[in-house]
Amino acid sequence: MRFINKLLAVILLGLLSIQPLVEAKNSHRERVNLNLQNVKIEDFIKMVGKVTEKNILLSQPIPGTVNFISSSPIYKDELISILLSVLRKKGFTIVEDGSYLKIVRANTAVKRNLPIGKSKSGLMHTSFIQVNNENVDIIAAKVRQFLSEGGKLLTVKETNTMIVSDLPNNIKVIKKVVAKIEALSSANRQAEFIVLKNAKASRLAASVLKISTNIINQKNSKK
Repeated sequence: MRFINKLLAVILLGLLSIQPLVEAKNSHRERVNLNLQNVKIEDFIKMVGKVTEKNILLSQPIPGTVNFISSSPIYKDELISILLSVLRKKGFTIVEDGSYLKIVRANTAVKRNLPIGKSKSGLMHTSFIQVNNENVDIIAAKVRQFLSEGGKLLTVKETNTMIVSDLPNNIKVIKKVVAKIEALSSANRQAEFIVLKNAKASRLAASVLKISTNIINQKNSKK
């Protein structure tokens, strides 16, 4: 009985620290004041679930406390982002699992059947990035540093495509970097017409293509 009373007191204390504000009639995003002092991470998870009206499954204990003081109101839908930041420091993240959210270890999140395409919830998902003007492996080597701790990047040489599983912000950064590299590459490309006198163009083109492919493969192996 004492345990139940104590638990209710902790949850009530946490909920009291989040005070909904009255928004303008034209606003669609509710704001809250978030003030946390040495609140247990597990209690914070319960609080976020209740305020955001989302079911969150926690399958193992996560030790530690949270301290957060908002000098100005934050949007209620930003609570998930704050929770993600807290969990990331402990090696965990949140994934969608049907109609509820599940807290899992970050290094195993990509094996949880992540949704493909854009994520409305701001959680991890998988996205395809097409590379048009460069070798996909060369581009992948340059953008891997922008992955989160649990993010993964695979390349498909046959289609010159990257498969990226990560948080939306990280994927957005990678897409911008790839687009910038491709734009610079296109700007530096030049076309030149060569008139052949003593050889067939089709036969010579095959030889040139083979040589260029070998050179690219050698560069990739060195990197």
